[in-house]
Amino acid sequence: MDWAKLLSEKRFGTDKGRYTSQKYARSEFERDFDRIVFSSCFRRLQNKTQVYPLPGNIFVHNRLTHSLEVSCLGRSLGKVVGSALCKKYPQIFKQLGIDSSDIGAIVAAASLAHDVGNPCFGHSGERAISEFFITGAGQEYKKKLAATQWLEFTDFEGNANGFRLLTNAPAGKVEGGLQLTYTTLAAFMKYPCEAAVSQENTTLASRKKYGFFENEKPYFQTIAQELGLIKGTGKFTNWKRHPLVFLVEAADDICYKIIDFEDAIRLKLIHLQEGEALLKALAGKDFEPEIYKSFQDDNEKISYLRGKSINTLVQNVCEVFIQQEENILTGKFDAPLIESIPKNNKTILQQIENLSIENYYQARAVTEWEIASFEILGKLMEVFLLAVFDTKKAQSSVIKRTIPKQFLADKSQSDYIKILKITDFVSGMTDPYALELYRKITGNY
Repeated sequence: MDWAKLLSEKRFGTDKGRYTSQKYARSEFERDFDRIVFSSCFRRLQNKTQVYPLPGNIFVHNRLTHSLEVSCLGRSLGKVVGSALCKKYPQIFKQLGIDSSDIGAIVAAASLAHDVGNPCFGHSGERAISEFFITGAGQEYKKKLAATQWLEFTDFEGNANGFRLLTNAPAGKVEGGLQLTYTTLAAFMKYPCEAAVSQENTTLASRKKYGFFENEKPYFQTIAQELGLIKGTGKFTNWKRHPLVFLVEAADDICYKIIDFEDAIRLKLIHLQEGEALLKALAGKDFEPEIYKSFQDDNEKISYLRGKSINTLVQNVCEVFIQQEENILTGKFDAPLIESIPKNNKTILQQIENLSIENYYQARAVTEWEIASFEILGKLMEVFLLAVFDTKKAQSSVIKRTIPKQFLADKSQSDYIKILKITDFVSGMTDPYALELYRKITGNY
């Protein structure tokens, strides 16, 4: 792959003679960031669970705050790597009129959007939607779909849903969704493959999940061709990642591993002394004992250690990217950057993750929230799909009136699109709205 093609200001959805390069005080990539901030799919993250259901008296991260933090970290990673790239390829970057700040802006924008497609109730929301089709009332819709389409619903993927939100235009709205630049959309695409590819036995990071639904496959194909992404081999559609995806992935990995750990300590699910020791070890030479002793508040101590630990990991992953840059461009490197950091730091990070899994991700409140998500989302999917497909029932016409028009397919559209639009509706709900709607539908006012 070639940086001269990979970095494009061209906007998706503006190809039909309407694209003009316009220079403002903001770069095109900074405008991408702003478009995401002002989008409704991003605003909804405020009321979507990250891991722990909002406890009220103690602050824990929701999807919005997590996304903002990942974006901040992504900008730092992009600027550090961008500076190295500008020195290595001065002619390319001069010709493009792009500098390290632009690379930072691209990674920041893609990082900001990385979770917009995740449904309510944390990661359990994805499993709840999948389970509705696997073992729930959704099994009856299998006969309406092709095998590859059915796989998308039985393995519902927030990343593919996010790409759909960013690129799709509901009826009556502007073509191309948010009309982001091709480069930002490619940097967002952690898994540039269709659902069938992710089912193959592979250790490649880019095939761990899938990144687009069948309906949006042509969209990403256009983006990949425009930017010169390497086409993957095999029976099903796939490409090698855009290089900046590795930085978006690293920003997310660092944030959720370290900041989820911080939340667990604040909630007293992990002992302060145990968490303190691991974060001190990870901070390494950046840890300053005299400054640390001056903090009287335990939360302030952990915040200090969190910042120092993140700084260490930022340096580590930037070094890995710069070392592997040529292998990334040829598609030979396909693993999370964080897996190639120095062995000692990787070991500490694994200990942190193990503690989080045991004490935080499997905490009672998280488990109870997960159980609720299966019941709530399963019921909502059942009710709204019945309203669309079983029109003879009297209540169907009443229920359909509660569904916004943008989530109702035209009569001419396929069953696949009908199911996909209802899934759009349910997956886009916030936690409080889904719970409120469930109570009303089931008569539990």
